[in-house]
Amino acid sequence: MKNEIEIKIDFEDKITLETILSAIEVEVVQSDSDRASVELNWIETTLIIQIIASDFVALRALTNSIMRLMKTSLEILDIF
Repeated sequence: MKNEIEIKIDFEDKITLETILSAIEVEVVQSDSDRASVELNWIETTLIIQIIASDFVALRALTNSIMRLMKTSLEILDIF
């Protein structure tokens, strides 16, 4: 059974979206796994993250990893 989640996040502007997207892309490339895959899309200033995993543990782990990375990236943007 496949487990999946789709997350949609609206950003204030395209620059913020592009910054977060570039940070997440690194994680997606490095998380080359047989247990989970990630697809990133965007429409205007909305980021769409689709995560598909073979089990719930992998889904939760990858979701948490991406969300923590986004939170850290947004905190860094706030500093500058």
